[in-house]
Amino acid sequence: SCGEKKEENDLSRDNLKGKVKEIIQVRLDAPLISGGISDLISIYKYDENGKMTEMARYLGEELIKQVKYKADENGFIAKKIVEGKEKETLPFFSEEGSYEFKYDDEGNLTEHIYYDNDDNLMKTEYKSDEYGNVTETISYVNGELYNNTKYKYKFDASKNWTMLTVSSDNTSSHSISREIEYYK
Repeated sequence: SCGEKKEENDLSRDNLKGKVKEIIQVRLDAPLISGGISDLISIYKYDENGKMTEMARYLGEELIKQVKYKADENGFIAKKIVEGKEKETLPFFSEEGSYEFKYDDEGNLTEHIYYDNDDNLMKTEYKSDEYGNVTETISYVNGELYNNTKYKYKFDASKNWTMLTVSSDNTSSHSISREIEYYK
């Protein structure tokens, strides 16, 4: 497929193949900020044109974030409705500061650099397989190695992952399972 341009929609952006209707994704053993563990559940819904129409995230049974997208008559996102109380949990990441992203020739993210307002630098390098799935990330904070994370996948017949196992130097290993419903 040399020279062919991938059709861009939310499914291709999310590295999904086929006519995906809905994904129910469960991160098992998600650590809580207050201590303890609960399942983190994310539900993604797409229309028949591959545009995301809704994303909802639950911690156990509690809705913590919901985003609904409404398209105008031309199919462009005209309205985004956000509800919930999701908390930021990653070090240094916030709405403030500056971000830089680098990609390879296939459009895969290879590097993400973030500077916060206190001049802290977080740099993450990404390695991907031939299908665009991230297989490893190496993170540095202010030039010091912070974390190395490896990702292993199991796939369905459409070559979308249904099980992801994440192992990391700094955090406990965990798994994420996905049930994918397709349009017929």
